Amino acid sequence: VPGALPGVEVDRLEMEGAHLTIVRHADGSTNLPASQSSSTSPPAPLRLGRIALRMMTIEVEDESAGHHLIAAPIDLELDTRAGTSSPGTFGPTPISARVGSANPQVPPQSTSGTLAGRMGFDGTRLTVHELRLDVPEGNLSVDGWLDVVAETSRVEANARLESDLARASRFIPGREVALKGSATADVAVSGVVTDPTVRVSVLAPAIAFGPVPAVSISANATNASGQIEIES
Repeated sequence: VPGALPGVEVDRLEMEGAHLTIVRHADGSTNLPASQSSSTSPPAPLRLGRIALRMMTIEVEDESAGHHLIAAPIDLELDTRAGTSSPGTFGPTPISARVGSANPQVPPQSTSGTLAGRMGFDGTRLTVHELRLDVPEGNLSVDGWLDVVAETSRVEANARLESDLARASRFIPGREVALKGSATADVAVSGVVTDPTVRVSVLAPAIAFGPVPAVSISANATNASGQIEIES
């Protein structure tokens, strides 16, 4: 570990079977490392030189929402040296996800597919570029970053979700009629990880609910500091 041996600089680190787990607990806190120092200076960057990861597992869980995602195995090479950080390419990698429900009477739904993209780490910030998730219900693309080593962890990301509503409708609780059509959702997340601002824009040009004629839906919503504003 950098800093454990004064004067020792890590040039290359090779890991096989590493498991990265990111958890957002029910109280909004995360398992991301926090500064253990009373100093006002920011935490020192985690410099690990060139990193070669083999058979890595990435797991993300949101305890309050009941969401869970796991991707493995991932082979990835990163360069965390100061001023030289460049993203490494990985995938397509098998992935499985479970989507929870706010209604305890509604069981969670699962899906599986592939994940691919580019990932970088400069010692403090984890970045993703052209991250793409493909599942039978649609696809998700993400670009953004997350502060991993920081006094206050922040996040900024933009995502686009394109879905086949006939297949994705099983994730909608209480649905009793057939749903057809397609929809696109653009999501922007920014701010402190424990309480980010989330902006969502949804466009569905022709949705059919059972025998009802197709309709067009367009809406925008913002969730900031626990307050939700919806525009249609």
